[in-house]
Amino acid sequence: MVSLRLIRRLQVICKRKFPKNWISFSQFSSCACQRTTAPINCDGHEDDHLRNEEIFIYSHDDDVMQFDAVIQDTAPSGSYHGTVIACHGAPGSHEDFKYFLPYLKNMGVRFVGINFPGFGYTASHPKLRYDNRERLEFAQQIVKHLDSNAKLVFVGHSRGSETALKLSVLNKERTAAVVLINPVTLLVYRGLRPLWRIRLFAWLWNLGNIAQFILKPAVYLVYRYMVKLRANTGNVAAASALSMNTLHLESQIEYIHQLNHSDVGVFIAYSGCDPFIEPELSRHFADSFNGIKHLECRAGIANESIAFDDICKVVDAGTRRIAMYFPEDDHFIQKNRAKLLTEI
Repeated sequence: MVSLRLIRRLQVICKRKFPKNWISFSQFSSCACQRTTAPINCDGHEDDHLRNEEIFIYSHDDDVMQFDAVIQDTAPSGSYHGTVIACHGAPGSHEDFKYFLPYLKNMGVRFVGINFPGFGYTASHPKLRYDNRERLEFAQQIVKHLDSNAKLVFVGHSRGSETALKLSVLNKERTAAVVLINPVTLLVYRGLRPLWRIRLFAWLWNLGNIAQFILKPAVYLVYRYMVKLRANTGNVAAASALSMNTLHLESQIEYIHQLNHSDVGVFIAYSGCDPFIEPELSRHFADSFNGIKHLECRAGIANESIAFDDICKVVDAGTRRIAMYFPEDDHFIQKNRAKLLTEI
């Protein structure tokens, strides 16, 4: 669980004054904008907009770890229309959100995709433990370096949802909304069960270099052929497993409580065909947000239009927390529902 000392330190880092003429949540992320009439080409072959940012965070023994963070930033000079900051899962990268880019560019919204250390773009560090504290501090430092007065929307997919949730609280004065896609839940879900497998891997990994040399190809094959998630190397697969080992689901509760007493909008997207997370656990997670409104979106473009209209109605009625269930979708809702998710 993130310590109160760390929370205070991060809050001091973020404590800045910003102008009051921010765009509102309704102007930025809901139905005040007209829906585009046709899908945009999302082939993912546009300019990657990658750049580097020097980031420093503390290790567990209070040494400073330096990272040459690779981030995707579509508008480094900023955008008046707002900034979307995305946190990927494990495994994952900024590429998990590539289908968002054409729509956000069309709206003039800045997109910043964080690449966490050890997942293929940002290099790891020998003292990195792949835990919640490190991920949160790393992401918070990137937010600080953006130096933008625009309203923020944090987006998290899967393992990244925990980080996005906490970032929205640490920066709640600047945050319009947080969007959680196939989020981790408050209870142990099937992708983590049985827990002893992940615990055993982490224990073996910490035995040293010889054990790691043996484990890298093994965990790579497990992710590729059994888990069926793309981890490009054994190092990335190991980082993913270690990241899941340090996942503390219950640590989200205190942040949810703070969001429930804030004006930050919440949108949760979960699916019925997710092989890793049961929909009933996702609904249980969503119900922890006060006053949340449950909606559903079936497959098909026509149903997306209906869902968009439903969202507009509940937002216009004053609802700021929405959970949308996609019965036919899998663990990557953002791939096939990018148009809807970027227009809410």
